Amino acid sequence: MWVRATAGVAALALASCGEPGPGSFESECIGSVEDARAPSLEVGADGVARVAWIAEAQARRALRLVEVEDGECSEPVELALGVDWSAVWSDAPALSAEADGDVWVAFPGRSGAVQLARDLRGVRREARTDSWSKPIELHELPELTEHGCVSLAALDPRGTLAVWLDGRQRVNGSQRGAMQLRARVLLDEACEPELVLDERVCDGCRTSIAVLDDGSALIGYRDRSADEVRDIAVVTWRAGSVSAPRPLFQDGWRIAGCPGNGPSLAAHGSNVGAAWFTLGVENRARVQVSFSTDRGMSFDAPRVLSRRDTDGMVSAAMDARGVLWVTWLERVDRELAEWMLACVTVERVGEPRALAQTVPGRAAGFAPLAARGDELLFAWLAPQQPPELRLHVLRGLDALR
Repeated sequence: MWVRATAGVAALALASCGEPGPGSFESECIGSVEDARAPSLEVGADGVARVAWIAEAQARRALRLVEVEDGECSEPVELALGVDWSAVWSDAPALSAEADGDVWVAFPGRSGAVQLARDLRGVRREARTDSWSKPIELHELPELTEHGCVSLAALDPRGTLAVWLDGRQRVNGSQRGAMQLRARVLLDEACEPELVLDERVCDGCRTSIAVLDDGSALIGYRDRSADEVRDIAVVTWRAGSVSAPRPLFQDGWRIAGCPGNGPSLAAHGSNVGAAWFTLGVENRARVQVSFSTDRGMSFDAPRVLSRRDTDGMVSAAMDARGVLWVTWLERVDRELAEWMLACVTVERVGEPRALAQTVPGRAAGFAPLAARGDELLFAWLAPQQPPELRLHVLRGLDALR
């Protein structure tokens, strides 16, 4: 059950941000729900904020969603039920709302008895009827293989772009063959044909989409070279065609395995901000940020955000002023970590602030960030059993700009 947070819960984050006052930064917890995993957060093209997550539901897992308007959260809506769904931090549901209020939510489900086989499924709410569809498969062929790390983004004038990792070269659970990056546009009653964006990408890092002012979309992901360099790459999608992949920056991070840490992109007009985690050639963990002023065709030299040892897990959002906001996980010691927030512009990086305390590593989950007007929304999993999803509104951002 989604509940309005008490003052005591809200004070957990305020302890890191300072007491609220005139012109000061404030974090308020506006709701929480127990036994939640793999949260996703988005402010749609219709201006409504939504949070989706996977919940335990009587030996099954349920896809649930709340809407947030005027600081108030709706009651959760249950969109689908299943058994043995993925609920890991790096493979959360994705959601996106079009300007007319139509909403898509995508999520990974189980596909047969093969251990790693997962289908990507989607449910759609039609604003006109305010009703949700039954789950459908989002990819063309139901192979018994891996599909995951899906991202969604509403396009103008209609349709929703879906991007995901696709393992159809790994039929029947085989780990041989490369993971691909694929995409298609989801329409009201049909879907456009799939496009292969990259033939060889990292196995399980999150993807990200930023929609630009000319109607194109920039897609970010972790690439994978033949000699196991796994740096961040981008491709540009435009009206059913796609550019060749190009590196966002050549960190030179060579790793013989998936680090489970994808990039996060955000855009305002023709400007794009990108945040990502890397060890680079120096074998030093860090969170970096870079800007593009030409719709992602080129990026400036990256700047380092993290001050301490970091696990990455970045999320980025850009406000109406073109300021990029980034969250990431930083370690205090072996048992304690903090979710950090910093604002970034082309000219400068603001002083990082701690938002909430949690545990280090992947047990912390993923904490998505979204911008709406003069506020930020921040969702995270409180470190308890069962996990508790908490949603915060961050106000007074001028104090951090």
